[in-house]
Amino acid sequence: MQQRYDIKYKPLFNQEEPGIWDSFAEVEMDSRTGEGYTFKNGDLNDILDNYRKDWQESNNNIAFGAFLNGNLVGFAKGFMIEAPDYKLSSLFVRHDMKRQGIGRKLITHFENSVALVGSYVQGQCYEWAIPFYQKQGYTVVHGKAPGPEMSKKLSKLGKGVYPMFSRWKVKDIRPKICSVPVDRKLLNDSLYQPLFVSVNENAEIDVVGLKNKDGVDTVWVSEKIPESIKKCREMLVRYQLSTVNLRSK
Repeated sequence: MQQRYDIKYKPLFNQEEPGIWDSFAEVEMDSRTGEGYTFKNGDLNDILDNYRKDWQESNNNIAFGAFLNGNLVGFAKGFMIEAPDYKLSSLFVRHDMKRQGIGRKLITHFENSVALVGSYVQGQCYEWAIPFYQKQGYTVVHGKAPGPEMSKKLSKLGKGVYPMFSRWKVKDIRPKICSVPVDRKLLNDSLYQPLFVSVNENAEIDVVGLKNKDGVDTVWVSEKIPESIKKCREMLVRYQLSTVNLRSK
């Protein structure tokens, strides 16, 4: 009988995860080695440099991690190419943790986080990963260099709470789906704070929350303040974040 693990999933924001690139590189190498790939001298340094440069120099990263007892065992990472297209650039799970549904959950988190402002996810994958991506609804085109190309049209988001990495898009989408005022000063003054949105059954945003060291500030909310506060609490609980100290705006 296959052992099941208590895996925790959370969004990885640049400002909260300094040095995460070391764990990215370790998980990637373990995953690929388990599939038969042989690394050469210097490969680890190259992989580390790529992740480090990307994480430190870009504010366009979108990433989720899977953790077991506080240790990273899998991650999905990508970025916006050009609206409405996003790229899933990395998806790796430690080899001994595969076939636990971790990759499927990571890719679902990634897709949900970009579905509010994006329509497509594309990328490239290894040959051995093609069956996995096809099961997740991706169309895979063979014979491309450096690897098979894949793409998927995203579905409309269901009701829930989601992290939003493309925070600069909040101003663009707010007038289209929500009539309540936004605290633009708070939004502009907190550029590096993780941002979460609550989506209702009509795929409309009714709460935007910014995580800070004390809890969550609600940037703007629907007319039902008590319900909005509840949803902000859910933002923290869902992603195992800090204790709550809420202030309605």
